[in-house]
Amino acid sequence: MDIDQVVQIVLLVGLIVVGIDHWRRGQRGWRLAALAFVSLYGVGLVATMSAHCADIIHNLVLRNRSFVDGSPFTYNWRTYSLLLFGVLLIDRGIRVLRAARRFAGGDASARTDILRNGAVVLAITLPIIPIHAFFGVLISVWSSLALIVTAAGLRARQVESSRFPADAVRA
Repeated sequence: MDIDQVVQIVLLVGLIVVGIDHWRRGQRGWRLAALAFVSLYGVGLVATMSAHCADIIHNLVLRNRSFVDGSPFTYNWRTYSLLLFGVLLIDRGIRVLRAARRFAGGDASARTDILRNGAVVLAITLPIIPIHAFFGVLISVWSSLALIVTAAGLRARQVESSRFPADAVRA
């Protein structure tokens, strides 16, 4: 099985699992859709960057040839930085997933954590666009969409007040 197929399966299973989890926590409608999207973003970061790190380690162990210059993979600054890049984004993906779960459970402050972690991912990936345009653009656009969805779709629930202010005071 190809690593891309494994990532696609993880994304599909992840979407189903987080969707069910948020639904079981009482989320419905647009709020459920927004949480599912943000959670898929987190799952996507974890899945794709785990595959990225596994691929780097696989090529390093087998001393495969680099697509860039044809030299064999060795442990050097480039390999280290590729692994560090993956680990940083895996960490942010896990943080987004945890914050989305907390938000679904009623913690409105988790929204700030989702926004902060999405912004950090965007700050990490925007500068790689000139180096690796495909993944730089892909992750940067996905991060931007996650930020927009979070900002627009994940707001604290307003407490419903009575039509009569006196009733609200007595309650």
